[in-house]
Amino acid sequence: MAAADTVTFAGFVDTNGYLAAELNITHTITAVERDSYTITVAGAGHASAITAGNGGGTTCQATQHLSWNTTRSVIQNIILPNTAQSWTIKDTEQGNATTIGSTAAAILANEDYTPLTPKVIKSGATHTVQLDGAFITTNDYLSPVIDMERCSLITISNRIDNSSVVAETDASKGSNLAKYVTKTIQLNDSSDGIKIYLDINRPNGSFVDVYHKTGNTAGTFDAVSWVAATPTTNNGQVAYSDGTTYDETQYSITPASQFTIFAIKIVMRSGSTSSVPMCQDLRAIALRA
Repeated sequence: MAAADTVTFAGFVDTNGYLAAELNITHTITAVERDSYTITVAGAGHASAITAGNGGGTTCQATQHLSWNTTRSVIQNIILPNTAQSWTIKDTEQGNATTIGSTAAAILANEDYTPLTPKVIKSGATHTVQLDGAFITTNDYLSPVIDMERCSLITISNRIDNSSVVAETDASKGSNLAKYVTKTIQLNDSSDGIKIYLDINRPNGSFVDVYHKTGNTAGTFDAVSWVAATPTTNNGQVAYSDGTTYDETQYSITPASQFTIFAIKIVMRSGSTSSVPMCQDLRAIALRA
């Protein structure tokens, strides 16, 4: 969803001073977060004061748009000898009113399809995604078969953003959605350095940040702030690697004092849910001079 899209509420009861009639209508969205959105309901002329709080009743529902980044067609089919099937998809750009795209992209049945930009399925009567199939045969007595009762479409939306609301150096409240945190690692002997190796696929417009924390007391370790690490390879930057290539990035960390406990956090950021960095083969080695 995006600002200026609409959402329709139904089943709400009078809530916090708002009347059910004011809530159970179509609203215009004014702001969007990954798991929430904001609407404005006029507050004038109420018999009771409007108060903050949760509510709405047990039957309330919202009819809203659905954003997606990857889709998989689920088509139960039979392809007999001398026959074939081909499939295309037409979809709708996120924020593009209710107009379905005019260009059809070729897809494979029962395989993932990931376009280059975010897409949306809009609520309402106008269809905003369409699958078209072509049936081919060289035999007058044979045809490909599909079971329309078992055809569906699965959509996947990536959970990633580029947030600076709460810094990732905060001990527990970094606001970015996509992150990986290792378990707390306890060492038998004290160390004074960490060497990190991480293979990263970083598309253009995305970012990967690595943080660490160290300590010596398990009871207070969770309250220790995270510290950003700078790559020691590629001139201190995480290399761009569009496509399927993973580039090894190294980090050499020297904390202010020796430690027996450490943890690593990887934060993935992007300005688009269709441009997603990926990481693999994390290796962290505690060192002692």
